[in-house]
Amino acid sequence: MVYLVYSIIMKNINKEILMVLRDSESKLQKIIAKAANKSEYDTVDTARTIAEQISILRDKLASSMPQKPSSKEFKPSNYPKFEVKNNRLIRTGWLKKQERGYTHEVSKSFFDLTVKAMASLAQKGAGPVTTEAIIKQIKETESKPIPGYQVYVVIGMLRGKTWIEQEGRKGYKIPIDIETKAEKEWKILAGESSMD
Repeated sequence: MVYLVYSIIMKNINKEILMVLRDSESKLQKIIAKAANKSEYDTVDTARTIAEQISILRDKLASSMPQKPSSKEFKPSNYPKFEVKNNRLIRTGWLKKQERGYTHEVSKSFFDLTVKAMASLAQKGAGPVTTEAIIKQIKETESKPIPGYQVYVVIGMLRGKTWIEQEGRKGYKIPIDIETKAEKEWKILAGESSMD
């Protein structure tokens, strides 16, 4: 009997915590959108990282609850999607709450700049390489503000195609020939080449 009462109390507390986490994630999404519109990319990166951690916590808590979460809690397995259109890399992600897709775009020139920075770090033997190190490397050659979220789009595409490998929180293992591999993948996504 005591265990049953305890289970009911914990279930209600967990639901309250889930609601707080969902609310926090939603507010962070608004901050990210507002910061992106103002080109405040450091704020975008920070808020995105925090939102990602909240999402992980929320998923862990939801999976530990006795009842199954609704299907709305899970993103479709075919996301994120990557494609190349009009010389731009387009990443389509999925917003769980709104049950809809969203996109981020990266120009070919920024894609090449990011991959070149990754190759430079790989050739120096730096590894695993963090996203912050890639952004720092880009800043050494680029005078314009660096849209950090776009770096994440490039990393996501290359990681999804297993050209780079994530090593936990340490960063990414990047092959020395990443520029060749990335260019090949770009052409495949653009429909220019399916084999090489």
